[in-house]
Amino acid sequence: MPSVIRVLEDQTINQIAAGEVVESPSSVVKELLENAIDAKASSIVIEIRAGGFQLIKISDDGVGMSYDDVLLSIERHATSKIQKITDLLRVSSMGFRGEALASIASISKLSILTSQDLKNNLGTTLVVNGGKVTSIDKASRQKGTTIDVRALFFNVPARKKFQKSAPMALADISKVVSNIALSNPKIEFLYIVDDKKLIHAKVDPNLSHDEMLKKRAEDVLGKNFVKQSKWISKEFGGFKLKGFLGNPLESRPNRLSQHLFINHRFVVSPEVSFAVSDGYASMLPERRFPVFLLYFDLDQSLLDVNIHPQKKQVKFQDERAVKHFIRQAVGQTLDERAEETSKVSIDMSYNFPLKKDLKNSVEVYRQNFKELKNEIQEDLLPTFPVVASSSFCNSSLAFDKAFIGVFLHFAFFSVNELEELFPEKKDELVLININRLQKKLNFEKLLTSLKSSGKDIGREALLFPEIIKLSKLEAMELGDKLDLFLNLGIELRVLDRDSFVLEALSPMYEINEVKMFLTDQLDQTFFSKEIELEKLYQKLAKKFSSFCKRNINEMSKAEIIALVSKGLDNVSNDYVFDGERVVTFIKEGDLEQLFRKKT
Repeated sequence: MPSVIRVLEDQTINQIAAGEVVESPSSVVKELLENAIDAKASSIVIEIRAGGFQLIKISDDGVGMSYDDVLLSIERHATSKIQKITDLLRVSSMGFRGEALASIASISKLSILTSQDLKNNLGTTLVVNGGKVTSIDKASRQKGTTIDVRALFFNVPARKKFQKSAPMALADISKVVSNIALSNPKIEFLYIVDDKKLIHAKVDPNLSHDEMLKKRAEDVLGKNFVKQSKWISKEFGGFKLKGFLGNPLESRPNRLSQHLFINHRFVVSPEVSFAVSDGYASMLPERRFPVFLLYFDLDQSLLDVNIHPQKKQVKFQDERAVKHFIRQAVGQTLDERAEETSKVSIDMSYNFPLKKDLKNSVEVYRQNFKELKNEIQEDLLPTFPVVASSSFCNSSLAFDKAFIGVFLHFAFFSVNELEELFPEKKDELVLININRLQKKLNFEKLLTSLKSSGKDIGREALLFPEIIKLSKLEAMELGDKLDLFLNLGIELRVLDRDSFVLEALSPMYEINEVKMFLTDQLDQTFFSKEIELEKLYQKLAKKFSSFCKRNINEMSKAEIIALVSKGLDNVSNDYVFDGERVVTFIKEGDLEQLFRKKT
């Protein structure tokens, strides 16, 4: 019988490998930037168009490649990073597998222009189309390499179909660029998106290492982040921790604003994140996570970076010691009375009690948070008054007569006074969930506004405009959606590259709810997935409808009747919101059932 097992063609193998290495445009950017850094570049330019699907261009001034190296660079498992198996245990370069360029070339139209010549600028240009080399020639270029990737996924439409939209892909790329720029403060980065300069992180050789870190944080995350954060610099027993700890009052509901670099590589480490949160102790509000930018260095032999295919996760040889060091370092730094020094005597016994002074400091933070919360509550604008629709104004007396009372967030009415609306429900009770009814009415109003271009639900100028401070990436996210928020009754004005002024707001909302949304949910948790415009409108309307719910205990009888009449004055209304009933009916038999004698 003929064999059914065959050796795959090289192009097929490369496309399979591409599925492992090239998940999205951001993974292409990551691989190419890491190659540039390994090539000892001192300056890197990143150019992006259409979320990376149209163009990804990375130019550096690194060591460059020879004619032979250019050809080898697009071969699988060709690498200059390792020579023998023992080298895997002490990998310090950014990448080593030698699959990146081969994988990228197999699913794009790629060209490489490179030179090692310092004197005559003699170099090589290579063009690859879908994994096939179409040309290789001599060319002129200063020392370094430019890699141009166009039409990503053009020959694998099934893969492209499941990619995020261009704006979402761009947001992912921006995160990659930001993290790599933050982890390499001695390299200049210029990030250009659709011909607009987004980030320019320069290098000043006259600055100390710590000053470089601070300058890089300002260039990438913004001056507001640095201004509001506390500098940390601790060292003990081979562990070094530097960076910025965010103000507890600027905490987030998730860990997406935590930037951790271990030995200059961006990683995600739940162990370190938990240890940092423990260091904040009770300074953090419940179910909130600190914002931070931390550089943690330790001996490479104590770290395994190869447990994740893209080296995003690490494993510590002594996890307990690492967590204990970080917990104490953070706690001592946040203690306002802690001695300002980069060398500290840290108790490495594994019983770390909070010192008396640290407890006092915690109480100061908690008191400040409580006072700020009270100030916010005092400044809240009243929510909008609900008025009955004009079509029911003549029947408002009927609702007034039908009204029985309220219990918790439920309102009771007699159907006998509302026969016009419910002719088949005689002698029954109408039980209405006021919370759900409010959300339903507000949802319908907000959805109508979002669908009506150029029209919004109205807004009032704030007596004291609020400053909304974000990271540069969050500011970019918000800047693209100002018109959308205007339709929601939220007027924002750009203040600078990472700040906005909240100038006017619909009286429907509580201001602190809106501020919380703008600062907490623009970090890719709300807009992260590719979504149709209609579904996005529904999602936004549902979210913001929850911001304008009034407590029934704060409403007068007239307001309750007005709300109910507006919600029920529509016989076609199915009285359901978000899959849950808003209105239900109770028959006399249902009541009698409650009083039947037990058998």
